[in-house]
Amino acid sequence: MSANQPRQDKAPTEWPPGWEHHELDQLRRMAKLTLAEKLEWLEEAHALVLRLARARATSQPTPQEPGP
Repeated sequence: MSANQPRQDKAPTEWPPGWEHHELDQLRRMAKLTLAEKLEWLEEAHALVLRLARARATSQPTPQEPGP
């Protein structure tokens, strides 16, 4: 990379505001991951889904029994 060219990969603190190019940028970031990194991400996402499902199941009110 020459001194005149801007760096193409932006650090997370340098992401532009707004959503205009978010989807394409996210696809590019995911494409750069190795298969092992993608599998790790998927496993972490799955664990999060399971945790949220358990939390939701335990926080839902139980049905009230009808009164006399």
